[in-house]
Amino acid sequence: MTAMLVFKRLTALAAMMGARSRAGLTQAQIARRMKTTQTAIARLESGRVMPSTRTLKRFAHATGHRLVIGFEPVNAGRSKLDRTQSPDRRSTIKPRTKETG
Repeated sequence: MTAMLVFKRLTALAAMMGARSRAGLTQAQIARRMKTTQTAIARLESGRVMPSTRTLKRFAHATGHRLVIGFEPVNAGRSKLDRTQSPDRRSTIKPRTKETG
């Protein structure tokens, strides 16, 4: 596992524990809300298992949060579009008017 993947995994684990902490709930309370065991929650928070999106969504719901998943560009900085075209050269979709037909 690369250092970046380890960092992102640790960040996700910290986010889970932060959500539980903000909710003021114990692992046992989260487990009851998710209809699972406290041991399963401990495994999730320890990083010993890779949770599915469904499990993360259930965890978020149990803590009164919503799950947010995003995408980041692989290469830091500007996207290929940004590097190859100036802002005024980018195509845009304009609504049709009577004049443009």
